[in-house]
Amino acid sequence: MKPALYRALLVVILFFLCVSNRAEDVKDLNPFELLKLGQDVLQLFPHEPQPADVTFYFTSLNLSKPVLTTSTKSMLDASKKTKILIHGWLENHRRSWYQGIADQYLETGDFNIVEVDWETVARMPYIYSAKSVQIVGQWVAQFIEETSLLPGNVHIIGHSLGAHVASFAGKAIFSSTGQKVSRITALDPAGPYFRFPTVKPSERLNQKDAVVVDVIHTDAGFYGLEDPAGTLDIYVNGGGRIQPGCLDFTDHVPESIGDILETSFCSHARSVKYFIEWIHRGKFKCTFHHAERMLASEDVNSQLTGVCFANTHQHEPYLI
Repeated sequence: MKPALYRALLVVILFFLCVSNRAEDVKDLNPFELLKLGQDVLQLFPHEPQPADVTFYFTSLNLSKPVLTTSTKSMLDASKKTKILIHGWLENHRRSWYQGIADQYLETGDFNIVEVDWETVARMPYIYSAKSVQIVGQWVAQFIEETSLLPGNVHIIGHSLGAHVASFAGKAIFSSTGQKVSRITALDPAGPYFRFPTVKPSERLNQKDAVVVDVIHTDAGFYGLEDPAGTLDIYVNGGGRIQPGCLDFTDHVPESIGDILETSFCSHARSVKYFIEWIHRGKFKCTFHHAERMLASEDVNSQLTGVCFANTHQHEPYLI
């Protein structure tokens, strides 16, 4: 197939699948599932979000796999530190990166791991999903409060649109309790819609949403936000595409739809891969104003602020 046809096909695929995190997960969908996904994205009368559209799955050292939980029948131990994972557009709690992060954390300690699933809302046309992150974040905050989790023990991790859901969860917790959650980690927070001049910092992820807001930028200016948005902003390999090891369409002719997806979303997805490896290795090297520091994954604190730059290898293990 000619490169021009590939580019045309890419436009169609991007319209349907825009910011999916793991291309191999989408690639595995059968034709019926892909058709249903396209129908959801193109719906003329988007679904009105309801509380039941946001579900929560819990896992810990004592469980072999995540189990559905509710705030009224919670299995969480409020005395433990809690990691809350929030996916982006078109995704759900079955995405493989959820399991990757959960596995790494449970290898390092005894945490509550909560996997948020807001798939019904996340499968609407992108602009509607983006505008719904506030209400989804409020429902996440409600779950946190109703399960008696202490804000100081809560660390929310969101990728793409999920980073903005985390933002609004943090805002709602502070509004309700006067306390901030301890940390929000934003993995390449979504840029489309949120970079509009009409969207104020208070209407998206910003540094006031938690005691610590650390942001990993890997596709800045394309699928991700380009401007600093946290107390600590980490620009990996400059922060934008093309991340080392990711291919560009100018020098790579894709051979399949899966290959097209992998190429397009590679840089956006690297934020998750780098974070998983950061948990596994415990630390990585970052440069602040020409001074190198080793950042420990669990010791990012409110005193560590500003912008730093990190470099990676092209292939796993990525972190230097």
